Amino acid sequence: MRNTLQTPLLLLMVVVGVVLLIACANVASLMLARGAVRQREMAVRLAVGASRRRLAGQLLVESLLLSLTGGLAGLAFAFGCVRLLLGFVPRYGQQLALTVSPDVRLFAFAFVVSAATGVVFGLAPALQSTRPDLVTALKAEAAASTGGRVTLRKALVVGQVALALLLLVGAGLFVRTLQHLGSVDLGFRPERTVVVDIDPSRNGYKGQRLRDFYERLRAEVQRVPGIRSVALATITPLSGMSWTRT
Repeated sequence: MRNTLQTPLLLLMVVVGVVLLIACANVASLMLARGAVRQREMAVRLAVGASRRRLAGQLLVESLLLSLTGGLAGLAFAFGCVRLLLGFVPRYGQQLALTVSPDVRLFAFAFVVSAATGVVFGLAPALQSTRPDLVTALKAEAAASTGGRVTLRKALVVGQVALALLLLVGAGLFVRTLQHLGSVDLGFRPERTVVVDIDPSRNGYKGQRLRDFYERLRAEVQRVPGIRSVALATITPLSGMSWTRT
């Protein structure tokens, strides 16, 4: 199961990482805009003796609180939906041996990612907001933003658009792949075909008694009106299973 699920889960993690970058760039743009609104406040605090390092630290703490709150919300949403998603995983009559309970490693990973995004994407807005032109900012009608801040916001918007375009192209290719898979010649006609999975051994059938049960089952199902043919198989077509023993 690990070999089967590892590749699609890694691909899913990459997609989620790109979405996270888009969200972080968006939040960084909003924080830059908020910094422009607070430009006069920062100028006043700098003028009365506050150090730039102290103000940047305060803004960085605000960014960390925002990112950690988002991380907790993401964990809560994930735990609420994971069992719903597991209902879509085919089981083929077997128990699904997946552990979805939260553990220390999961919380540690979520904390590290949330803290890292909060620091990386909050550092630039914090530095930009604590570097105002005191004379201009203290005027009653100071400009809402500086050239450097506007340039950074433009760069963030360009990055968002580029990452979103990457996801859209990938999603389009994925949809086309699914459409092509739907038209693949399977080598047999799947219409009006029913596959039923059973395991009589759970009810105590074994040996000759089990073989007699299968023969009796096939004969009785064959007599049902509308049934054209019946077959017994250990592995059914397109089930994703394979026989690895001689």
